[in-house]
Amino acid sequence: MESDSEARFHRPTTTTGARVVHRRGVGERQKTAQRLLFAAAEASYDGELDINWDAPIEPGKYWLPPHLVSVYGTRLWDSLTEQQKTELGKHELVNILTLGVYAECALSMLMFRDIAEADGLADDSSRFGLAAINEDTRNATMFGRLINKADLPPYKRPRAVGLLSRLVMFAPTGPAGRATMLLVEEAMHRLVVELAVDPDIQPHVRQLMKIHALAGDRHIEFARAEVQRTIAERNAIANAIHSIAAAAVAASIYPLLINPEAYSAVGINPVRGLLAAFLSDQYATQARAVTNSFVHFGSRVGLFGGVSGEMAKAVLRLGRVWPPQQQREMIGAR
Repeated sequence: MESDSEARFHRPTTTTGARVVHRRGVGERQKTAQRLLFAAAEASYDGELDINWDAPIEPGKYWLPPHLVSVYGTRLWDSLTEQQKTELGKHELVNILTLGVYAECALSMLMFRDIAEADGLADDSSRFGLAAINEDTRNATMFGRLINKADLPPYKRPRAVGLLSRLVMFAPTGPAGRATMLLVEEAMHRLVVELAVDPDIQPHVRQLMKIHALAGDRHIEFARAEVQRTIAERNAIANAIHSIAAAAVAASIYPLLINPEAYSAVGINPVRGLLAAFLSDQYATQARAVTNSFVHFGSRVGLFGGVSGEMAKAVLRLGRVWPPQQQREMIGAR
Protein backbone atom coordinates (compact mmCIF):
# COMPACT_ATOMS: atom_id res chain seq x y z
CA MET A 1 0.00 0.00 0.00
CA GLU A 2 1.26 3.45 -0.84
CA SER A 3 2.24 5.85 1.89
CA ASP A 4 0.73 9.35 1.99
CA SER A 5 4.02 10.84 0.82
CA GLU A 6 4.28 8.44 -2.13
CA ALA A 7 0.74 9.24 -3.26
CA ARG A 8 1.32 12.92 -2.81
CA PHE A 9 4.36 12.98 -5.08
CA HIS A 10 3.06 10.95 -8.00
CA ARG A 11 3.73 12.78 -11.26
CA PRO A 12 0.40 14.27 -12.44
CA THR A 13 -0.95 13.43 -15.90
CA THR A 14 -3.64 14.84 -18.18
CA THR A 15 -6.72 12.88 -19.19
CA THR A 16 -4.77 11.69 -22.24
CA GLY A 17 -2.00 10.28 -20.07
CA ALA A 18 0.51 12.99 -20.97
CA ARG A 19 2.74 14.53 -18.35
CA VAL A 20 1.36 17.76 -16.90
CA VAL A 21 3.89 20.53 -17.50
CA HIS A 22 1.57 23.47 -17.05
CA ARG A 23 -0.18 23.15 -13.69
CA ARG A 24 1.07 26.51 -12.40
CA GLY A 25 0.19 28.35 -15.61
CA VAL A 26 -3.37 27.03 -15.65
CA GLY A 27 -3.87 27.87 -11.98
CA GLU A 28 -2.73 31.45 -12.45
CA ARG A 29 -4.86 32.39 -15.44
CA GLN A 30 -5.89 35.76 -14.01
CA LYS A 31 -2.34 36.64 -12.95
CA THR A 32 -1.08 35.83 -16.42
CA ALA A 33 -3.77 38.00 -17.99
CA GLN A 34 -2.99 40.86 -15.61
CA ARG A 35 0.73 40.71 -16.41
CA LEU A 36 0.04 40.66 -20.14
CA LEU A 37 -2.32 43.62 -19.76
CA PHE A 38 0.46 45.68 -18.18
CA ALA A 39 2.81 44.67 -21.00
CA ALA A 40 0.22 45.69 -23.60
CA ALA A 41 -0.20 49.09 -21.97
CA GLU A 42 3.54 49.72 -21.95
CA ALA A 43 4.08 48.77 -25.60
CA SER A 44 1.22 50.38 -27.48
CA TYR A 45 1.63 51.53 -31.08
CA ASP A 46 -0.73 53.12 -33.57
CA GLY A 47 -0.50 51.66 -37.07
CA GLU A 48 -1.82 54.89 -38.56
CA LEU A 49 0.75 57.12 -36.87
CA ASP A 50 3.82 54.92 -36.36
CA ILE A 51 4.16 53.97 -40.03
CA ASN A 52 4.88 56.69 -42.59
CA TRP A 53 2.32 55.64 -45.18
CA ASP A 54 3.09 58.72 -47.28
CA ALA A 55 6.72 57.67 -47.81
CA PRO A 56 7.40 56.28 -51.31
CA ILE A 57 8.18 52.65 -52.04
CA GLU A 58 11.92 52.00 -52.19
CA PRO A 59 13.11 50.63 -55.56
CA GLY A 60 15.06 47.38 -55.34
CA LYS A 61 13.56 46.32 -52.00
CA TYR A 62 11.65 43.04 -51.74
CA TRP A 63 8.10 42.72 -50.47
CA LEU A 64 8.70 39.12 -49.43
CA PRO A 65 12.14 37.51 -49.00
CA PRO A 66 12.91 35.31 -52.02
CA HIS A 67 13.26 32.13 -49.92
CA LEU A 68 9.66 32.56 -48.72
CA VAL A 69 8.19 32.74 -52.23
CA SER A 70 6.33 29.49 -52.96
CA VAL A 71 8.35 28.41 -56.03
CA TYR A 72 11.77 29.39 -54.68
CA GLY A 73 14.53 26.91 -55.51
CA THR A 74 12.66 25.31 -58.42
CA ARG A 75 13.44 25.33 -62.14
CA LEU A 76 10.50 27.66 -62.58
CA TRP A 77 12.06 30.11 -60.13
CA ASP A 78 15.37 30.01 -61.99
CA SER A 79 13.58 30.84 -65.25
CA LEU A 80 12.01 34.03 -63.90
CA THR A 81 13.44 37.50 -64.35
CA GLU A 82 14.41 39.50 -61.28
CA GLN A 83 11.36 41.71 -61.82
CA GLN A 84 9.07 38.68 -61.96
CA LYS A 85 10.57 37.30 -58.75
CA THR A 86 10.04 40.59 -56.92
CA GLU A 87 6.53 40.99 -58.31
CA LEU A 88 5.56 37.42 -57.41
CA GLY A 89 6.75 38.04 -53.86
CA LYS A 90 4.59 41.16 -53.69
CA HIS A 91 1.51 39.28 -54.90
CA GLU A 92 2.08 36.43 -52.46
CA LEU A 93 2.53 38.89 -49.60
CA VAL A 94 -0.76 40.59 -50.52
CA ASN A 95 -2.44 37.16 -50.52
CA ILE A 96 -1.02 36.53 -47.02
CA LEU A 97 -2.15 39.96 -45.83
CA THR A 98 -5.64 39.34 -47.23
CA LEU A 99 -5.86 36.05 -45.34
CA GLY A 100 -4.42 37.87 -42.33
CA VAL A 101 -7.34 40.32 -42.31
CA TYR A 102 -9.81 37.42 -42.34
CA ALA A 103 -7.83 35.62 -39.65
CA GLU A 104 -7.72 38.67 -37.35
CA CYS A 105 -11.47 39.14 -37.76
CA ALA A 106 -12.13 35.46 -37.00
CA LEU A 107 -9.92 35.56 -33.90
CA SER A 108 -11.72 38.67 -32.68
CA MET A 109 -15.12 37.05 -33.13
CA LEU A 110 -14.02 34.00 -31.17
CA MET A 111 -12.57 36.15 -28.38
CA PHE A 112 -15.76 38.23 -28.22
CA ARG A 113 -17.69 34.97 -27.84
CA ASP A 114 -15.38 33.83 -25.05
CA ILE A 115 -15.84 37.11 -23.20
CA ALA A 116 -19.62 37.09 -23.63
CA GLU A 117 -19.90 33.51 -22.36
CA ALA A 118 -17.36 33.79 -19.54
CA ASP A 119 -18.37 33.70 -15.90
CA GLY A 120 -15.90 36.47 -15.06
CA LEU A 121 -17.14 39.16 -17.41
CA ALA A 122 -15.15 41.88 -15.63
CA ASP A 123 -12.01 39.97 -14.68
CA ASP A 124 -8.47 40.40 -16.00
CA SER A 125 -8.85 37.53 -18.46
CA SER A 126 -11.81 39.24 -20.13
CA ARG A 127 -9.99 42.57 -20.11
CA PHE A 128 -6.98 41.01 -21.79
CA GLY A 129 -9.30 39.49 -24.39
CA LEU A 130 -10.65 42.96 -25.16
CA ALA A 131 -7.11 44.36 -25.35
CA ALA A 132 -6.14 41.56 -27.74
CA ILE A 133 -9.18 42.31 -29.91
CA ASN A 134 -8.08 45.95 -30.04
CA GLU A 135 -4.61 44.88 -31.20
CA ASP A 136 -6.03 42.45 -33.76
CA THR A 137 -8.22 45.25 -35.13
CA ARG A 138 -5.15 47.46 -35.45
CA ASN A 139 -3.28 44.66 -37.21
CA ALA A 140 -6.10 44.12 -39.71
CA THR A 141 -6.15 47.87 -40.39
CA MET A 142 -2.39 47.87 -41.03
CA PHE A 143 -2.72 44.88 -43.35
CA GLY A 144 -5.32 46.77 -45.35
CA ARG A 145 -3.13 49.87 -45.55
CA LEU A 146 -0.18 47.81 -46.76
CA ILE A 147 -2.32 46.16 -49.44
CA ASN A 148 -3.24 49.65 -50.62
CA LYS A 149 0.43 50.66 -50.56
CA ALA A 150 1.29 47.69 -52.77
CA ASP A 151 -1.23 49.10 -55.27
CA LEU A 152 -2.96 45.74 -55.61
CA PRO A 153 -6.53 44.70 -54.82
CA PRO A 154 -7.06 42.22 -51.98
CA TYR A 155 -7.10 38.62 -53.15
CA LYS A 156 -10.39 36.76 -53.17
CA ARG A 157 -10.59 34.40 -50.24
CA PRO A 158 -10.69 30.69 -51.09
CA ARG A 159 -14.12 29.11 -50.88
CA ALA A 160 -13.02 27.01 -47.93
CA VAL A 161 -12.01 30.16 -46.04
CA GLY A 162 -15.34 31.77 -46.89
CA LEU A 163 -17.21 28.76 -45.52
CA LEU A 164 -15.11 28.70 -42.37
CA SER A 165 -15.69 32.41 -41.79
CA ARG A 166 -19.44 31.76 -41.79
CA LEU A 167 -19.07 28.85 -39.39
CA VAL A 168 -16.43 30.40 -37.11
CA MET A 169 -18.91 31.16 -34.33
CA PHE A 170 -19.88 27.48 -34.25
CA ALA A 171 -16.27 26.38 -33.73
CA PRO A 172 -15.84 24.23 -30.60
CA THR A 173 -14.63 26.00 -27.48
CA GLY A 174 -12.39 23.11 -26.44
CA PRO A 175 -8.78 22.26 -27.33
CA ALA A 176 -9.37 22.23 -31.12
CA GLY A 177 -10.84 25.72 -31.14
CA ARG A 178 -8.15 27.08 -28.82
CA ALA A 179 -5.46 25.26 -30.81
CA THR A 180 -6.70 26.82 -34.05
CA MET A 181 -6.46 30.27 -32.49
CA LEU A 182 -2.94 29.47 -31.29
CA LEU A 183 -1.95 28.06 -34.69
CA VAL A 184 -3.02 31.23 -36.49
CA GLU A 185 -1.11 33.36 -33.99
CA GLU A 186 2.01 31.17 -34.25
CA ALA A 187 1.97 30.97 -38.06
CA MET A 188 1.60 34.72 -38.49
CA HIS A 189 4.16 35.45 -35.79
CA ARG A 190 6.78 33.29 -37.48
CA LEU A 191 6.50 35.35 -40.69
CA VAL A 192 6.24 38.64 -38.81
CA VAL A 193 9.42 38.15 -36.79
CA GLU A 194 11.45 37.23 -39.86
CA LEU A 195 10.28 40.21 -41.91
CA ALA A 196 10.67 42.67 -39.03
CA VAL A 197 14.47 42.37 -39.08
CA ASP A 198 15.14 41.90 -42.80
CA PRO A 199 17.00 44.98 -44.15
CA ASP A 200 16.19 44.04 -47.76
CA ILE A 201 12.43 44.33 -47.22
CA GLN A 202 10.32 47.41 -48.02
CA PRO A 203 10.39 49.77 -44.97
CA HIS A 204 6.58 49.84 -44.73
CA VAL A 205 6.50 46.05 -44.47
CA ARG A 206 9.31 45.96 -41.93
CA GLN A 207 7.76 48.61 -39.65
CA LEU A 208 4.33 46.94 -39.77
CA MET A 209 5.88 43.64 -38.79
CA LYS A 210 7.79 45.22 -35.89
CA ILE A 211 4.53 46.60 -34.47
CA HIS A 212 2.74 43.30 -35.00
CA ALA A 213 5.54 41.27 -33.36
CA LEU A 214 5.25 43.11 -30.04
CA ALA A 215 1.67 41.99 -29.55
CA GLY A 216 2.23 38.52 -30.99
CA ASP A 217 4.32 37.25 -28.07
CA ARG A 218 1.57 38.19 -25.59
CA HIS A 219 -1.20 36.65 -27.68
CA ILE A 220 0.74 33.40 -28.09
CA GLU A 221 1.47 33.10 -24.37
CA PHE A 222 -2.18 33.57 -23.47
CA ALA A 223 -3.38 31.22 -26.25
CA ARG A 224 -0.98 28.49 -25.09
CA ALA A 225 -2.28 28.75 -21.54
CA GLU A 226 -5.84 28.41 -22.87
CA VAL A 227 -4.96 25.29 -24.88
CA GLN A 228 -3.41 23.70 -21.80
CA ARG A 229 -6.38 24.63 -19.63
CA THR A 230 -8.96 23.13 -22.00
CA ILE A 231 -6.96 19.90 -22.43
CA ALA A 232 -6.86 19.48 -18.64
CA GLU A 233 -10.62 20.08 -18.37
CA ARG A 234 -11.71 17.35 -20.83
CA ASN A 235 -11.69 13.57 -20.83
CA ALA A 236 -9.65 11.29 -23.08
CA ILE A 237 -12.39 10.72 -25.67
CA ALA A 238 -13.12 14.44 -26.11
CA ASN A 239 -9.42 15.23 -26.32
CA ALA A 240 -8.97 12.53 -28.97
CA ILE A 241 -11.52 14.19 -31.22
CA HIS A 242 -10.02 17.62 -30.64
CA SER A 243 -6.54 16.25 -31.32
CA ILE A 244 -7.43 15.00 -34.80
CA ALA A 245 -9.31 18.23 -35.62
CA ALA A 246 -6.33 20.35 -34.55
CA ALA A 247 -3.98 18.21 -36.64
CA ALA A 248 -6.22 18.64 -39.71
CA VAL A 249 -6.15 22.42 -39.33
CA ALA A 250 -2.36 22.41 -38.92
CA ALA A 251 -1.95 20.27 -42.05
CA SER A 252 -4.10 22.59 -44.17
CA ILE A 253 -2.85 26.05 -43.20
CA TYR A 254 0.18 26.34 -45.51
CA PRO A 255 -1.71 25.42 -48.72
CA LEU A 256 -3.94 28.45 -48.09
CA LEU A 257 -0.90 30.68 -48.55
CA ILE A 258 -0.38 29.43 -52.11
CA ASN A 259 -2.72 31.18 -54.54
CA PRO A 260 -2.63 30.33 -58.29
CA GLU A 261 -3.83 33.84 -59.14
CA ALA A 262 -0.45 35.18 -57.98
CA TYR A 263 1.24 33.12 -60.71
CA SER A 264 -1.11 34.40 -63.40
CA ALA A 265 -0.42 37.98 -62.33
CA VAL A 266 3.28 37.67 -63.25
CA GLY A 267 2.85 35.64 -66.43
CA ILE A 268 3.19 32.11 -65.03
CA ASN A 269 0.76 29.37 -66.01
CA PRO A 270 -1.12 28.75 -62.73
CA VAL A 271 -1.09 24.95 -63.14
CA ARG A 272 2.65 25.00 -63.72
CA GLY A 273 3.10 27.27 -60.71
CA LEU A 274 1.04 25.06 -58.41
CA LEU A 275 2.83 21.90 -59.50
CA ALA A 276 6.22 23.56 -58.99
CA ALA A 277 5.21 24.77 -55.52
CA PHE A 278 3.58 21.58 -54.21
CA LEU A 279 6.17 19.16 -55.59
CA SER A 280 9.23 21.08 -54.43
CA ASP A 281 11.38 20.45 -51.38
CA GLN A 282 10.60 24.06 -50.49
CA TYR A 283 6.96 23.12 -49.81
CA ALA A 284 7.72 20.73 -46.96
CA THR A 285 10.33 23.10 -45.52
CA GLN A 286 7.95 26.05 -45.43
CA ALA A 287 4.93 24.00 -44.33
CA ARG A 288 6.92 22.82 -41.31
CA ALA A 289 8.30 26.30 -40.64
CA VAL A 290 4.78 27.77 -40.48
CA THR A 291 3.54 25.10 -38.06
CA ASN A 292 6.77 24.07 -36.32
CA SER A 293 6.29 25.94 -33.05
CA PHE A 294 2.66 24.88 -32.78
CA VAL A 295 3.38 21.19 -33.44
CA HIS A 296 6.24 21.15 -30.93
CA PHE A 297 4.07 22.79 -28.29
CA GLY A 298 1.15 20.43 -28.99
CA SER A 299 3.47 17.45 -28.66
CA ARG A 300 4.79 18.65 -25.30
CA VAL A 301 1.41 19.28 -23.69
CA GLY A 302 -0.36 16.15 -24.93
CA LEU A 303 -2.49 17.66 -27.70
CA PHE A 304 -1.13 15.04 -30.11
CA GLY A 305 -0.94 12.24 -27.60
CA GLY A 306 -3.31 9.82 -25.96
CA VAL A 307 -5.64 7.40 -27.77
CA SER A 308 -5.72 9.47 -30.98
CA GLY A 309 -2.03 10.33 -31.04
CA GLU A 310 -1.01 8.13 -33.95
CA MET A 311 -3.97 9.20 -36.05
CA ALA A 312 -3.25 12.89 -35.39
CA LYS A 313 0.40 12.37 -36.30
CA ALA A 314 -0.65 10.58 -39.52
CA VAL A 315 -2.70 13.65 -40.47
CA LEU A 316 0.29 15.89 -39.73
CA ARG A 317 2.54 13.66 -41.87
CA LEU A 318 0.01 13.81 -44.69
CA GLY A 319 0.22 17.59 -44.57
CA ARG A 320 4.04 17.28 -44.49
CA VAL A 321 4.25 19.23 -41.24
CA TRP A 322 5.24 16.49 -38.77
CA PRO A 323 8.91 17.17 -37.90
CA PRO A 324 11.72 14.82 -38.98
CA GLN A 325 12.96 12.25 -36.46
CA GLN A 326 15.93 14.29 -35.26
CA GLN A 327 13.72 17.28 -34.47
CA ARG A 328 11.29 15.08 -32.54
CA GLU A 329 14.16 13.73 -30.49
CA MET A 330 15.32 17.29 -29.69
CA ILE A 331 11.93 18.26 -28.26
CA GLY A 332 11.21 14.89 -26.70
CA ALA A 333 8.04 14.35 -28.73
CA ARG A 334 6.49 10.91 -28.48
